Amino acid sequence: MARARLEHGLLRMLDANLNRASEGLRTAEDVFRFVSGSARLSREARSLRHFIRRTVLGAVPYARLLAERDSARDPGRARWKAARRSTRDLLSANLRRAQESARVLEEGLRLGGRPAAVRAMQAARFRLYALESASARCRSRTSR
Repeated sequence: MARARLEHGLLRMLDANLNRASEGLRTAEDVFRFVSGSARLSREARSLRHFIRRTVLGAVPYARLLAERDSARDPGRARWKAARRSTRDLLSANLRRAQESARVLEEGLRLGGRPAAVRAMQAARFRLYALESASARCRSRTSR
């Protein structure tokens, strides 16, 4: 029984954080594309989004994640969201969101016994840190 509960919770955690990382990167991708006008950074955000999805879904089939999803009863569903004052704040918050989710995915995959996926998520996390650093260099265009 405890093993089934752990697996259920782990799959829900992986599903939620995969969605969170994807959403954060999609927001960053669009800020880079439409606000900063940086095709290079937009491509990197898109590449990372697809890399993270491939990594997680290569370790755990999407059907298993979806079967465990229970958004209606998620106790964290109604959390308060901070208002963003600028596109710079929006970009920064979403890059941090993706970084945090990548860390949770890395730890969850480690607990699930997926070492190759763990290494891939570590690499993705460090790519996210580099993307955040690169975004700081184009802040003047995103602070509008």
